[in-house]
Amino acid sequence: MNKSTDNSKKHPRQLLMHSQKLTGWLNKNFGLQCLVFFQKFQTYIEYVEVLKKRRNAIGLTFCDAINR
Repeated sequence: MNKSTDNSKKHPRQLLMHSQKLTGWLNKNFGLQCLVFFQKFQTYIEYVEVLKKRRNAIGLTFCDAINR
């Protein structure tokens, strides 16, 4: 068994410290990834709203042209 993966010989306090470090690392890294994802998602939503407005404007212009 590899020494780095053999946790059976570690004291429970050491395992707890390792777990807390891992949790902190995950929160730090995945928290940032979630923030980046959220910002990109917000940009996407804003882009979709712009496209909807353009589509509506084009649709209204097209309907006006047909009705004339």
